Amino acid sequence: MEEMTPQVVEHGEMKLIGIPCISLNDMGGKYRHAKEGLLSSTKHFDCVKNPFIHYGIWPASPTQRHADRHTYILCVEVDSFDGIPEWYFKTTLPPQQCVVVANKDGNFDAASRAVDQYVQGNGLQVDAGDRKYVICERYDYEGEGCGFARYSLPIVTVPEASAVKRNSPIRNKAGNIFVPVRDIEKSRSWYCRVLGLNEADCEIIGGHLCPLPMEGVGIILDTMPKWGGQEPGGAPSIETPAFMLMTDDLQGSLAYMRELGAELVTEIEHDHWFVVKDPDGNKLMICRE
Repeated sequence: MEEMTPQVVEHGEMKLIGIPCISLNDMGGKYRHAKEGLLSSTKHFDCVKNPFIHYGIWPASPTQRHADRHTYILCVEVDSFDGIPEWYFKTTLPPQQCVVVANKDGNFDAASRAVDQYVQGNGLQVDAGDRKYVICERYDYEGEGCGFARYSLPIVTVPEASAVKRNSPIRNKAGNIFVPVRDIEKSRSWYCRVLGLNEADCEIIGGHLCPLPMEGVGIILDTMPKWGGQEPGGAPSIETPAFMLMTDDLQGSLAYMRELGAELVTEIEHDHWFVVKDPDGNKLMICRE
């Protein structure tokens, strides 16, 4: 993991065995004994996934606030508990996602601040929920030095109402709609007849773009040279209606499209809309306003 860079890490179900350290009194010494005990003993168990990767876990319990009853359990992950001596602590953690920050110097406070800042800055909700134990840190003793990483509490599902409150740089405003065409001039003429526009007001830009002056959301005809327009047959047409053209006279609009020779995909449906194809096969919905 990159130094002091928060990452969201996902774990599936984890089976852990470990050695408990009870009471904050000389916790450093207890941790060192637990570490040495795990490194020397767990390498002999075939079910241990990696004896050099240790997880520090805490009980999700009010007793953690009491110095004499504070509990820290140093663990390794196993595939199963078969053959593990009874004196090892054993637990199974459910799947979880956590914010994790690595710090090669083992600076717990600095890594914790980075975790908290990421959680708050991204509007995440973290909580132990009904879990009995939570991961607080991870150590990697493979190779030289010691790889340390601080864990947040598990990320819980953000309620939909809260997600709406999160600030997004994307506005809830639709811009122009692009319509793929093959012949920009012929398409401009057809759409101008359909929409009652003057061709002189619809400039062709760069040889492939033609913005149509619309009320509300704009429409841009485009031969799409970047998206298949230069291939034989041109860019793919719109096979399902992607937008609606509004009318106050549905029957008159249907008759007018027939006069223009447009291919009808449907007749009037539900007394509300019908669908036609433009000369390039794009399906357009004409809808009663």
